[in-house]
Amino acid sequence: MSMALALEARELSCTLGGRQVVETVNLAVRPGEVLALIGPNGAGKTTLLRALGRILRPSGGVSLLAGRPVWQLGPRAAARIVALAPQGGIQSPLTVAQLVALGRAPSRGWLLPLAADDRAAVERAMERAGVAELRDRPLAALSGGEQRRAILARALAQEPRTLLLDEPTAALDLRFQVAVLDLARRLAHNDGMAVVVTLHDLNQAALVADRVALLAGGRLLALGTPAEVLTAGMLARAYGVPVAVGCHPVYGTPLITPLFPTHPEATCD
Repeated sequence: MSMALALEARELSCTLGGRQVVETVNLAVRPGEVLALIGPNGAGKTTLLRALGRILRPSGGVSLLAGRPVWQLGPRAAARIVALAPQGGIQSPLTVAQLVALGRAPSRGWLLPLAADDRAAVERAMERAGVAELRDRPLAALSGGEQRRAILARALAQEPRTLLLDEPTAALDLRFQVAVLDLARRLAHNDGMAVVVTLHDLNQAALVADRVALLAGGRLLALGTPAEVLTAGMLARAYGVPVAVGCHPVYGTPLITPLFPTHPEATCD
């Protein structure tokens, strides 16, 4: 079974600073699907993503890439299979093109010059992430959203089979939020990539994901389609606030609205 999976967590646990942040999580991702990790702050989403991508060694259980335990792979071998676009910006004198070219290091090494196929991969990655026009700009001169897209381009330049995206729409305006989420779906559905994305926006998760994993307190509360997971009862249990769940008027996906303790006055019919 595992050989048909791009990514798998078996009884995965992670400890940070002596505190268990992720506890016995089981999940699997197949090629061609988008899995969204959602949950409140401190739920363990980023920690789980880092453990899946061989950035953080788990304290228990195992993470597998294409059926192989990820920590049995060397870092370069793993980086040819999985790429992580992390949160946060980068303080560096590098230009955008130079940063994205670092994504070729797992395939090319650090010392050899880029070959023609490497340069083509870098160009494709910058185009897909929408930073081609920024290629010669230093990273320090970019906005937070522009840096996020450059980091995404670096991950795409690795040409991975599995892509891990940590809050990829944070600091992006509406146009680029749509572009990044649409790219995630196309990478999965058109290119056969497995995409795992952490999101705080539940409506974005409903729109982009084939399946949703809901975390709270480091535990996996629910795993299934958006309609199965994004229910009023399950979300209230995870987030501790009441919500109303309706139907998106265009796409038919769950549409989540928080319910405020003090009801605002109605402003539309």
